[in-house]
Amino acid sequence: MYYHPFMFEWSNADRTFATCRACVDVWLDGVARQQQAHSEAVSAFHARQLDALRALAEARDAAEFAARLLACADPKALELAALSTRLGGIVAETHRKLGDVVGSHADQARASWIHETDAADEPRRKAATRARAPVRRQMTA
Repeated sequence: MYYHPFMFEWSNADRTFATCRACVDVWLDGVARQQQAHSEAVSAFHARQLDALRALAEARDAAEFAARLLACADPKALELAALSTRLGGIVAETHRKLGDVVGSHADQARASWIHETDAADEPRRKAATRARAPVRRQMTA
């Protein structure tokens, strides 16, 4: 990751710490949401498998047993695609939020840097205008 030199000046330490903390909060929220999605998917898978095993145990003949055994197959591709899409959406949203946080920090740092530069130049501008005598200019047509 690239860090701009103005991002970590001591004068910006509080703002930088707040930005880093906000980034970590966004990242941890995304991780927690992904963990929750995984947990729900595993729970649903195990519940389906348990139901299929119960149905398998209740089979009365070989044909019914074979039919119920096939019902115990792995998760369907559509369910895995839905989980993958959900996890990808969480990742995309987390990255968007991180971009917003870093962009906000960059805007604040830029505004602060411009303000500090203007404040540092102010005494020189005042000194330069006090040293000159006012000049009256005549407009000519």
